[in-house]
Amino acid sequence: MSTAKSHADTIRKTGIFSLFTGLSRFFGLARDMLKAAAFGTGPLAVAFDIAFRIPNLFRNLLAEGALSQSFIPVYEKYKHESPGSGKAAAGAVISFITIVLLAFSALMMLFADTLIPLFLHSNASSATDVSLTISLTRLLFPFIFFASIVSLFISLLYSHGVYWVGSFGPALMNIVVLAGFGIPWLLWGTGDIYLFSYVTLASAAIQLLFTVYFVHKHKLFPRLSFSFKHPALKNLFVMMLPAVFAASVQEVGQIIDIYLATMISDKVPGAVSALSYSHRLIHLPIGIFGVALSMASLPKLSRLFIEKKMDEFSSAVEFGVRLNLMLLLPSALGLILLSDSIVSIIFERGSFDPESTATTALALRFYAAGILAFSLQKFFLSALYSRQNTLVPSLITVAVLVANIGFALLFMQTLYHGGLALGSSLAAFLGVFLYGVYFRQLKLISFRRHFGQHLRSYVKIIAINGIMAGGIILAGQWVGENHLLRVLLLLPLGILLYFLGMIILKPDGSEFLEKLLRIKKK
Repeated sequence: MSTAKSHADTIRKTGIFSLFTGLSRFFGLARDMLKAAAFGTGPLAVAFDIAFRIPNLFRNLLAEGALSQSFIPVYEKYKHESPGSGKAAAGAVISFITIVLLAFSALMMLFADTLIPLFLHSNASSATDVSLTISLTRLLFPFIFFASIVSLFISLLYSHGVYWVGSFGPALMNIVVLAGFGIPWLLWGTGDIYLFSYVTLASAAIQLLFTVYFVHKHKLFPRLSFSFKHPALKNLFVMMLPAVFAASVQEVGQIIDIYLATMISDKVPGAVSALSYSHRLIHLPIGIFGVALSMASLPKLSRLFIEKKMDEFSSAVEFGVRLNLMLLLPSALGLILLSDSIVSIIFERGSFDPESTATTALALRFYAAGILAFSLQKFFLSALYSRQNTLVPSLITVAVLVANIGFALLFMQTLYHGGLALGSSLAAFLGVFLYGVYFRQLKLISFRRHFGQHLRSYVKIIAINGIMAGGIILAGQWVGENHLLRVLLLLPLGILLYFLGMIILKPDGSEFLEKLLRIKKK
């Protein structure tokens, strides 16, 4: 396959992934709008956010981290031998993981009353109902089981070029929550945090059933086996151990963020929920474009590595970096410049008051500054996982965590929870730098050959974003402080300036961006 066709194939798959991921993020945002209206950033919201963060911690560790990204290269290896070998390998892995996760969930639910207080600073008692948090943690912890098994079935579909199921599944979950909690809330006007939690868990079970149905429909259902001597398990865990370490280090960072946020809860009572809401907003562009590009690229990069097509591999990595810059930089600038207005329009109703808006917008600005770095880290991680290299990401992640803690402790003294968000963004940029250094040393990419030939395009992309940001700032002085007008006028203006810049300056890759938009329109 030529380089141009390879890039076009990446765009097509990214476009499909982005379309359905965008749908998922839209419904996820609607779910958070409902949650914000019902609970604001008060004690119920804080209790739920902490309780849900715990199973999500392990979900990120497994479902969206070490397990799924290690499983795809292993499955590709056995599938390359024969379809039957692939099904046998997948069956052994899924059977084993099911037993482990069921046992693990039971243990964590049993010891929740010991576990949860470890995550909370003593200041948390003023803003958090600790007993409620423990109760909700027990209720929500099986979420990790459903999410992790879903991730394995979705990985099977990705390896066979079926992207929409895995992208639409989270949208289905959010639709279930919107219907199951939203309808009673609209009818009776009172929010029950337990109902919200039960419906959230039920949505994960429904996503699993939905995914299994389409795996079976595409005749990809694995041969389940409780004989755990299959070599795929050893291959998986050899890859996973460093990856689990890397992911666990990242999640330790999340735990530290919770602890530090509860440390300042006497000064900013809604800090935990503000970080949660702002985190959701930055993951709109990251999920639609960054994660989509990473997941769409992983099977292709794995095949290029197996087939030893190193020049094509390097070209694919450079193209991914360029696409990230084109798609994520304007999103980051838009969220930074319009943070207060976006938060106000999306969340400010019901229990979510102007103070909640200001608290959340502060965190959003600093998180948004790191959007490009967060996305590039995911992409570089996929590139190394495709080469079955999980050790280096582990070491880089440790360095990023140490830097994150240092930055957070430094900046939270004056910026409070905004300092935690800023620390995460700065640490992510450090991670991107370290990945770049390693890629260059290993000669996975040549900055002169693969990036140098597109240097003019990188300058054009940065200039286009500068013009877009300048236009929003100048027009913003005329529009004033009305949040609705700022969103309705300045957001379209920014989009218009960006695409006019792309049309006029035509940086390399803009033609693929046009194809991506055509795919999404279809």
